[in-house]
Amino acid sequence: MPGRVSRLPGLHSALLGRLLAVLALAAASLVFLGGPAQACSCAMVPTSRLVEGADQVFTGSVTSVDAPAGTQHRVFTVAVDRAYKGEVSPVMRVATNAQPSACGLDVPEGTPYLFLTTSQGVYAGRGDDASGDDVVFTGSCSGSEPAAKPTLARIEKAIGPGQVAASPSPDHAVRADADDPDEGLPAWPFIGGVVLIALVAGTITARRTS
Repeated sequence: MPGRVSRLPGLHSALLGRLLAVLALAAASLVFLGGPAQACSCAMVPTSRLVEGADQVFTGSVTSVDAPAGTQHRVFTVAVDRAYKGEVSPVMRVATNAQPSACGLDVPEGTPYLFLTTSQGVYAGRGDDASGDDVVFTGSCSGSEPAAKPTLARIEKAIGPGQVAASPSPDHAVRADADDPDEGLPAWPFIGGVVLIALVAGTITARRTS
């Protein structure tokens, strides 16, 4: 009997430890279940994969924010300063979900920002109420984030330096792709060459006829 009595304190300690562990687990479960039911959770994806999956990559600053009535989106008007990939106009309209819990972005006006966007027909999570052919889409899991120097360094390492956006004008867009060459050689050397050949040919003809 003395031996059994001497083991009781240890037995009580073990049971108490297990009970506390169960209570802690239950409390954690209550805290977890009490959180947002549809909280946004993004997987860790390399920058190169994010760029590969985007239709457009560009930097710019939000000049205005529109939240159309009856929709679940907010639309940013972005003044673009640099284009890295895709068809990018000097002014872009970027839609995102209005709820951060649904991976929507909240971009302050005037803040330099990097946007990785997808076209309307490709964006899997878009709503049909976000209409407009000139609207592209992004979210907090797309890779869009403030345009800090380390962020831009990763983008340029993945896709190159990009191109400076032109001044806003109707029907103007910059095509910026990592595997595309530059805009090409200027046309004036070829035009000048054609004019020079015509002058030489005219001189030779004049000499022969004389």
